Amino acid sequence: MEKCNLYYFCHSLDLKDWDEGEVKQIIDLEPDHDQEFGADLIQQENGEFRVSQIGEFRPFLAGYQYTLMDQHLFTAINQIAPNQIQGSPTTINRLATKEKWENYLNVNFLNAIKQNEDIENLSFNGKKVFLYADSFIIVTKDLALELQEFIKSNYPKYCFTQSFPLFVG
Repeated sequence: MEKCNLYYFCHSLDLKDWDEGEVKQIIDLEPDHDQEFGADLIQQENGEFRVSQIGEFRPFLAGYQYTLMDQHLFTAINQIAPNQIQGSPTTINRLATKEKWENYLNVNFLNAIKQNEDIENLSFNGKKVFLYADSFIIVTKDLALELQEFIKSNYPKYCFTQSFPLFVG
């Protein structure tokens, strides 16, 4: 089996309570002290989304039967690792304030890893992006390194951490 050298895209605060031994390497981590949680959404019959619990509008929002990605992050990943994700425009509505967000895409990942899946036969060479357990963006080291400056410039609260082995136990 080739070395499993994968990186998890996360908010820097998602790492705050992890033991030192759990995180092997952090790429461009920007510490922050205020806990911010992602918004929770419900998909409507018309394909749009409604905010069910307000929170931070993170560049990647995953919930029950949806995965949404900020258009800028989608474009950056697609330019470096083409044809691995597909997206269609969507709208997020907050009914209480009549706010509307149209900067997200409803995303399908062509590479997906199910929770508890045996990853022994998967290839992690090159620039690849995976959806893990319908909730997490996982990328190969090559892709993480190429996206590093983009993430640092556009999403300073976010980073890639080499933590995938934690998920597959």
